[in-house]
Amino acid sequence: MRLAAHAAGRHGILLRRGRLADAVVEALLAHGDGETAVRLHGDRLSPAMCRRIAEHPDPAIRDAYADFVRDMVDRGCARSPTNRARTCATSPCKTQTYP
Repeated sequence: MRLAAHAAGRHGILLRRGRLADAVVEALLAHGDGETAVRLHGDRLSPAMCRRIAEHPDPAIRDAYADFVRDMVDRGCARSPTNRARTCATSPCKTQTYP
């Protein structure tokens, strides 16, 4: 968990495959930022950690993945319907609609 305190360590942890332990996710959230939070989604997290991120007091953490997907849509990058649906389900889509 000491690795989470350093940017290179966080990067290395996030490259690992499979589900991350809750304690590791907590350390990443404590030391990381919105860029770290973008990589914390889906099957990599337990339901408890998904709720923890959804309720996080810092909007940069809470909305990181949804903002990332919106940005990719705005840029016309490849995207999956699952990501688009997850983005709209987890936070307001403001006034934009996405194809």
